Amino acid sequence: MSITPTAQLAGFVASLRFDDLPPDVVHQAGRFVLDALGCAIAAHAEDPAKATRARQLVAGFNATGPASVIGGGLSDPALAPLANGILINATDYDDTHKRALIHVGSVVVPAALAVTEQTGGSGRDLITALVAGYEVAARVGV
Repeated sequence: MSITPTAQLAGFVASLRFDDLPPDVVHQAGRFVLDALGCAIAAHAEDPAKATRARQLVAGFNATGPASVIGGGLSDPALAPLANGILINATDYDDTHKRALIHVGSVVVPAALAVTEQTGGSGRDLITALVAGYEVAARVGV
């Protein structure tokens, strides 16, 4: 019985450990975070109306939680990524996987940040989650 591509990808993600990541992969994952944060910060300067609407959308749920909304505020880990994804993608400078036709960072980075904050995870946990998320998004997209 052969392993399906889905099972193979799931096995990769389930067994992924920070210590198994090559240094250049760790470095690139850090760059992805910085790029996404830079895009979100740029949204506040270049499209303040959209940035305000993104934050207000999440604030309108009156949800509390440990997950940061870029630019100010905390929310539930299920909502903060919504605002952060909007902010990261707002100016359309965020990363794009050309073959998968997806802005990976605006989806993966907000989710990984929120889960890391919710679980009290470390920077190593964040990087591992990012690598897993980028891998899944790109492979499914392709």
